[in-house]
Amino acid sequence: MKLTTLTGYLIFAGLCLAAIISGGSMNSIMYFMDLPSFLIVFGCALGLILMAKSVPSSNDSSKWKLYQLLSCAFFISAILGDMIGCIQMMTYVTDASVIGPSMAICLLTSLYGLFAVVFISYPLEDAMAKKVYASDEFSLSKIVWFFFPVYSVMFVLITFYILMFSLSTF
Repeated sequence: MKLTTLTGYLIFAGLCLAAIISGGSMNSIMYFMDLPSFLIVFGCALGLILMAKSVPSSNDSSKWKLYQLLSCAFFISAILGDMIGCIQMMTYVTDASVIGPSMAICLLTSLYGLFAVVFISYPLEDAMAKKVYASDEFSLSKIVWFFFPVYSVMFVLITFYILMFSLSTF
């Protein structure tokens, strides 16, 4: 890994951590830790990879395909977590004590999925693509980079709209 790449990752992670800590104290990090969201993102991604029966062989091309699948698996599991959290919110919309944890699942699965793509699958896929194709012309993670924020913003806005509409009817 190049020094500039490592520096970029450290700056990215450091600024994200600084933003989390600036919201209060070191205890505010605990608000960003949620076991159900973690299990949804990483457990579902592992399950999707195993379902695809992608056993990596020794050649680089099959490893590159596995890393592409990993990017998609993190994205799909984040979408699944968003839907699970949204359904839980809408099911218990009259009980405010359930809305918070359900909203945490909804939002943190997107955050975990995005971080997994940024820190796990994209570096692996990018390095393997450069090794296999001697260029970085196409990377599936680059498509995920585009759709992840667009999807997340749209999903959060729709969720908040539905939540506010349903709360105003009670």
